[in-house]
Amino acid sequence: MPPAAIDFQEGQGRLLELIARGAPLTDALQQLARLIEAQCDGLRCAVRVLDAEGQPGCPAAGTPAGAEAGWSAPIVSKDGALLGSVALLGQHARPPTAAETDLLARAAGIAAIAIERQRHEDALQQAVLEQRAIFDNATTAIFLVKDRAIQRCNRRLEELLGYEPGELNGQLTRVYFPSDAAWEAFGEAAYARIGAGEGFVADTEIMRKDGSLIWTTAFGTAIDPADLSKGTVWVGVDISERKRTEEALQAALIEQRAIFDNVNGGIHVVRDRVTLRCNRGFEAMLGYGPGELDGRSTRMYFPSDEAYDEFGRLAYAPIAAGRPYIGEIELVRKDGERRWFASHGSVIDPQDPGKGTIWISHDVTERRRAEAALQELLLEQQALLDHSAIGIAFVVERTIVRVNGELERMLGYDAGEMKGRSTRCWYTSEEEYEAIGAALAPVARAGGVFSRDMQLVRRDGSRLWCSVHAKGIQADRPELGGVCVMQDISGRKQAEAALVAANERLERGLAEVEQTRSEISLLSELSSFLQACATAAEAHAAIADYAPRLFPASAGALYLQEGDGIELMNEALRWGDKPLVAHFINDECWALRRTQPYRLDQPSSVRCCAHVNAGHRAVGPCACLPLLAQGKIFGLLYVEHAAVDGARADARHRLAVALAEQCALALANIGLRETLRQQSIRDPLTGLYNRRFMTETIRRELARAARQGQGLAVAMIDVDHFKRFNDTYGHDAGDVVLQAMAQLLETHVRRSDVACRHGGEEFVLLLAGLSQARAEQRAQELLREVRALKPTHGGRPLGNITASIGLALFPQHGKTPEALIEAADAALFRAKAAGRDRVLVA
Repeated sequence: MPPAAIDFQEGQGRLLELIARGAPLTDALQQLARLIEAQCDGLRCAVRVLDAEGQPGCPAAGTPAGAEAGWSAPIVSKDGALLGSVALLGQHARPPTAAETDLLARAAGIAAIAIERQRHEDALQQAVLEQRAIFDNATTAIFLVKDRAIQRCNRRLEELLGYEPGELNGQLTRVYFPSDAAWEAFGEAAYARIGAGEGFVADTEIMRKDGSLIWTTAFGTAIDPADLSKGTVWVGVDISERKRTEEALQAALIEQRAIFDNVNGGIHVVRDRVTLRCNRGFEAMLGYGPGELDGRSTRMYFPSDEAYDEFGRLAYAPIAAGRPYIGEIELVRKDGERRWFASHGSVIDPQDPGKGTIWISHDVTERRRAEAALQELLLEQQALLDHSAIGIAFVVERTIVRVNGELERMLGYDAGEMKGRSTRCWYTSEEEYEAIGAALAPVARAGGVFSRDMQLVRRDGSRLWCSVHAKGIQADRPELGGVCVMQDISGRKQAEAALVAANERLERGLAEVEQTRSEISLLSELSSFLQACATAAEAHAAIADYAPRLFPASAGALYLQEGDGIELMNEALRWGDKPLVAHFINDECWALRRTQPYRLDQPSSVRCCAHVNAGHRAVGPCACLPLLAQGKIFGLLYVEHAAVDGARADARHRLAVALAEQCALALANIGLRETLRQQSIRDPLTGLYNRRFMTETIRRELARAARQGQGLAVAMIDVDHFKRFNDTYGHDAGDVVLQAMAQLLETHVRRSDVACRHGGEEFVLLLAGLSQARAEQRAQELLREVRALKPTHGGRPLGNITASIGLALFPQHGKTPEALIEAADAALFRAKAAGRDRVLVA
C-alpha cells in the first residue's frame, strides 16, 4: 500500500526540526524517504550515504524491491564534496517529470543537511577525546585560569612547581610569582594582549613551592575570544637550563654576529657540503634572500656536477691535511648568472673536523673580466707590435714596459732584454737624456706628439739615426705612460716616408680593430635579443633597432615570403630613407635565383636586381642576402651602403652576411616553435583546439569570469547517432561529419568563445560573458545550423545531422572546471535520454 499522503512543507518542517534536535542519521533519512514516497504515487525512495573515504555504503534508508528503473540526484556538501545519492525507483523506465526532478533536488538538499550535521557532531566528539588525552599526558604544563585563579591543571604543572596532585586547584596564580609586583606586572601585560584578541607569550621567572626560582616560557590565550569571562588556557615550558646557556653564549654570539654580518665579503659555514648558515653578504653575492641558503647542499650554486666534484677534490684534500684552501672558483647565482669568487676555506675546529668548515669569499668576477679584456687587448696589441715594421716601445715613467721585436732588432737586444730598463739605455749622454725628458713632458701633458730625429745608442755602443715619435696614451692620466715609435732613417727621405706610412697603418689598424670589436659586440647583443624573442614581431623590432647601428648611413629592409609555394616577397621591416619597394617576386632578385648572397659594389651595372633598380633611382653599394631554413628560402635581407674603400667594404659585407644568418636562424626558430605550439593544442582531424587546450583555457576563463563578475557557459555537444555514420558509410565518412561540425563551430563562435574537440564525436564550446537565457539561445541557434548541414562523402550525401547539447553555467552549476564539465556532461546525458536533438541546462 502506498504511504499515507503527507503535506510536503509540513513534513519537511518536522524533519528539519528532528535533525536539529540531534536525531540519529538513519532515523532522519528513513523519515525523509517516507516523506518523499508520500509525494510520489507508485515510486519508492532510496538514500545511499558514502563513508568517510568516499566509498559506497549500504542504503541508509529505503529498500525498494522489484524496481527496474529510476532516477537519482547526488547529495553534495556545502563545499562541493559528494556525500551520497537519493533515488526514486519504479517498475517502468520513463523520463522524470519536472516535479519529480525538483523533489529529488529538495530531498538531496535535506539529506545533505542531516549528513553534514551528523559528521560535524562526530568530529566534535573526537576533538573532545583528543583534547582530554593531550591535557592529561602532555610533557608541558597546562592549566586553566579564571579570574586569575587556577581552575584545573595537569600533573606536569604540579611537578614543575613542587606541589601534590590537586593542591594547586582553586589557588590564585599569585602563588608561583616571587612578588606582588611581579604578579601585577605580568597580569597587566598578559591580559592586555589577550583582551585584544591576541595570544600572549613571555619568558617569566616563577617560584616553586620550596621558594626556589625557575624560568619558564608561558603561552596564554582566551578559551573563547568572544567571551573573556570563560577564562584563559596556559601552557608552561621549563626553560631554566636554556636561560643559563643563553646567558653564557650571548656575549660570544654578539661578538661573532658583529664579525659575521659586517665583514667585507661573504662568509658561510659548511658541514658535509651542506650550508649551515651564512651571512647576508654571501646571500647577496649569490642573489638569495635571507636564510634561503641555510640547510641546502652547496651543489646548488655550482654550474655542474662535474664542477662540484672537482672542487671537492681540490679544496677538501688540503683541508683534510690541516691546510687551508685558497683559490678561485666559478659559482652560479640564483638567477643563473655565473660569477667568479676568491675563496678561503678551513676547518672550524682542527681537533674535530666533523664540525665543518668556514669559508670566506669575495666576488672577483669584474677583476677577472677586466684581466681577460686586458689580456685580449694585450694580445691584439702584441700582434700589432710583433708584425710592425718599425720599433715600438711602451714606456711608463721613463721605464720600458714592453717593446716589439723590431725595436730589439734595431737596437741589438735579445728578446725581452729591454723590459724594465730605463730609457737612458738608448741615449748618447746623460745631458741628452735630461734635455729630451724636459722637452717631452709638456707635450705629453698637452696630449701632443713629440717628434725628433736623433741618434740612439745600440747595445754594442754603435749609433744609428732614428726618427722618434712619442705620445702619452691619455693626456689627463700620465700614470698610463706613453708609446714611442722609432724608425731607422739612415736614408732620411725614405725613412720619413716609411715612418708616416707605418704610423698611419698602426692607427688605422687600431681603429679597424676597435670598429670590428664594436660590430661584433652589437651583433652578439642582437643575437642574444633574437634568441629571447617569443614572436616574429619582437624579432622584427630588434632587427629594425640594431641594423642602423650596425650599418650607419645605410638603408635596408627585411622581406619575408608570402607562403609556401608563393614566390612573392613582402616587406616586414625597413630602415633608412631610401625608397625601397614594398614587395617583389623572387625572380626579380639575383640572390634568390642563385640561392646565395649577391654583392654589388657598382649597382649602376646591368647586373643590378630589378627590385633594387625599380624607378631607376641612384643606388649605392648594396647586398641581397637570402634567408634560408632547412635549405629553403623564406626571406631576404637587403642592405644598401654608403661608399667606402675596398678593405672596409669586405668587412662590411661579412658583417651583413653574419646578420642575415642570425636573422634566418632566429626567425626560423620562432616559426618552428609556433608550429609546434599549434600542433600541441590543435586536434589534427578537425583543426579545433584539443582537450588539453580546453583544460588550460577553462581555468583561465573561470578566473577571469570570477574577477569580472561575469558568467561563463560550457556547452557539451555530441553528434547524434554518430555510430550510424561509421557503420553505414565507413570511418572516412564519420571523419567528414566531424570536420563539418568543426567548420560550423568555427564560424559560429565569437572571438571571445573557444571551440574544442573533447574526444570522439563530442565537442565543447566555452561561451564567455553570457547569461543563461542568451547561452540557451546560442545553443538553439547552433542546433538549427547543425540540422542544415548536408555533408557528402565520395559524391554521396550522408543524410541529416542532429546533435544534443548539455549546457552548464558558472557560477550556478559549478565553480571549478571539473564541476562545470561534469554538470554539462550530465545535462548532455539527459538530452540524449530525452530524445536527442535538443538543449538541456544542468
